[in-house]
Amino acid sequence: MTGLLYYIDYINEDPIFVGIAFFVGTIIGAIINLKKIGKWALKRTGIANLLILAFTLIAFFFLGLNPYASKSPFYLLDLVT
Repeated sequence: MTGLLYYIDYINEDPIFVGIAFFVGTIIGAIINLKKIGKWALKRTGIANLLILAFTLIAFFFLGLNPYASKSPFYLLDLVT
């Protein structure tokens, strides 16, 4: 949460778009994870979530300076949280 607040305050991102990204990602991620846990079991779903998280953090590292492209990794980040 501290990293998100740093990003909003010091990088001057619009908190509405970041909040929308987290909200949409949380809803979609909850639905996907509930379906996949029944099909894949908990361990395989956790591994898949960690792979998505790693991709998201790498994408955010490379896209972080572009104000428009940097919002896209937030959708994937919330799919796994």
